[in-house]
Amino acid sequence: DLSPDGTETNIIIGGDPVDVVGAVHVATRLGLETTGITLPIAKRDVDVLVAPNEPNPILVGRKNKLVEALVEVGKARLDDLRPGEGAIEIVPKAFGEATATIVAGADRAGTAAASLQLARRVPYIWNTDPGSPTLQDLKNDAMDFFAARSDAGQAARVLAEIDAIIRDLAQSAEPIGAVEAKVYLDETSPKFAEFLRKQIQDGTGRTDISVNTYAIKNPVSVFDDTVKLDSEIDDFWASFRSDLLPHVKAGSRVSLEATLSEAPDVRARIEQEAAAELKKAGVNDVRVNVSSAYKQGYFWLIERVLPALRDKDVQALHLKVRRATPDLSNEYRFRQLPARWLKTLFPADEVFNRELGLSLNSFLLEQVDEAESIYSLEALDSRGQVVYASKFDPVIAQREFLDAFPGWSVVDVETGRIVATVDGAQIIDKRIETDLERFWNYYQAELLPKLRDTLTNAKSARSATNPVSAFRDLEMTISISEPDYEIGETGEHISAAEALSHDLYMTTNTFLGAAGLSGMVRVIPIAQPNQTTSTVAQIKLTKNSAPAGRLELTYNASDDEPVKITRDLTPLDVRGIAAMRVVARANRVREIELRATAPDEAAAAKAAGAIEGLVRLHQAGLYRTALSYDRVDGVAINVDGPSGKKTQLLPNTGVSAVASAGMISADRD
Repeated sequence: DLSPDGTETNIIIGGDPVDVVGAVHVATRLGLETTGITLPIAKRDVDVLVAPNEPNPILVGRKNKLVEALVEVGKARLDDLRPGEGAIEIVPKAFGEATATIVAGADRAGTAAASLQLARRVPYIWNTDPGSPTLQDLKNDAMDFFAARSDAGQAARVLAEIDAIIRDLAQSAEPIGAVEAKVYLDETSPKFAEFLRKQIQDGTGRTDISVNTYAIKNPVSVFDDTVKLDSEIDDFWASFRSDLLPHVKAGSRVSLEATLSEAPDVRARIEQEAAAELKKAGVNDVRVNVSSAYKQGYFWLIERVLPALRDKDVQALHLKVRRATPDLSNEYRFRQLPARWLKTLFPADEVFNRELGLSLNSFLLEQVDEAESIYSLEALDSRGQVVYASKFDPVIAQREFLDAFPGWSVVDVETGRIVATVDGAQIIDKRIETDLERFWNYYQAELLPKLRDTLTNAKSARSATNPVSAFRDLEMTISISEPDYEIGETGEHISAAEALSHDLYMTTNTFLGAAGLSGMVRVIPIAQPNQTTSTVAQIKLTKNSAPAGRLELTYNASDDEPVKITRDLTPLDVRGIAAMRVVARANRVREIELRATAPDEAAAAKAAGAIEGLVRLHQAGLYRTALSYDRVDGVAINVDGPSGKKTQLLPNTGVSAVASAGMISADRD
């Protein structure tokens, strides 16, 4: 339950009686933190016979024999404490395997300050209000600094890399010409660019130097395609004029049924224009109906059934919907919902309630396993007699869910159609793909493969030194002629464009996951209805100007092509970052010491270079503290190399590295 059940520690008090007060503060905190405590919790240092037998001791007081022993062997230090200052220092393997915590000061006031810091504030740095900075926050900031995930961390690394390049050039006898440096950071910084220019000038003696900084996340186009697709309306008129009109003669009887995915007003206009052309051709008996290919079950109820019921005594409506039953003999990864044809009716019941006064309880929907048609409807009067009956089957076609992964699943797609008879003889019966299908065909056959190939090539180019994806956004902006209007029921909106946006987001991310490309790009689909007939899609893939922080330095060599040097700011191999020592006063914290380890001398040297670069940036007035730690003067960083010898990377020069947002602050003392 994350509540300590006991204390596995002892407080060991030194020879100064005043240190007992500090021990009381610490003991009080221990008691408040646990649900159980082992007493006695404290003992005097002279009563400790075998130090390794003490469980994780807390050593209070400078005149403490165990503290003195640790200082003597170099495991702890107190010689840097000033009057009124005390240290809280964690000493791993202080005596045997046990970890000891020292609470001691330069004097009595210092021990009291350290005791109160440990008892009242830890794990907070100073303020203890919820949300105030903690030692864990400081550790996270240091990790961001060494990983070059902050502006100052990136700038410090760039400065260290510039120094190394200049040293290498100085050792070469070959003269160099003009120098150009491009620096990619989270944010641009003209001041940092000028600082770097002076550093390069001082190191090379050249004056023809150009330095510019660029924001990593500035978008760069990978591809930007605009696609215009043929319209279903154009196909309708082409079939109408080439397949139907030649068979019409004066006095003919013509019945024309079309299913198009268009708004009601667009379909009504097509009906009128088609009827007018047929009458102009001499047809006396004309019947033209253009129904919706989008949400066909809903529009069948609203545009066919509802008008037929207005003059009838309808008290109840019983609609049977055939359950979608997948073919279980095929082992698909995905299957359509059994409620596939039920869901497309929403919210017809509310419209019937508004238009006919038919209560929602009287609008009965029943899913059935077997039925002749997908939809079968009966309307009943007050006596329970059927006053109207109708059946309906949407026009559908099957297609692969993802063309790139055949066999994963098939889906039933609502599609378009044109059927026409002349004098009782059928002249036309063919499918017309809707605008939605036409875009989907392009999306599946062209866009997704192009996206896959582009991202796959980039992924294969990744390496240990460049592991970050540079891609950012896939923007799909589609202007399409589709139904889009409010129906006046609790804000409900009939919108094929909105549905397309949702499907594109979900399907694209499913595709990327299946292709092993998850997380490489952000999918942003925006579909909007238009007032024309053509579908226009703009597909833009952008990437960051660089995958991460980067330095690109180019210089002219004698009679040769320019030489380009690239340094990616990959994370430094610095491990086990932890706050191990805090120097406190009564009114503030003078220093927090972070310690870490490096696996080899090269990694330790790079860490040293980054921290030294940070100090120089601060001294130049750049990258000062952005995240302020109240009452904290500075943070020192130490890295243990493989030899085990601790290297103080920041000597006491009045400036300490602060890993708060990768920045530093001056010692206020």
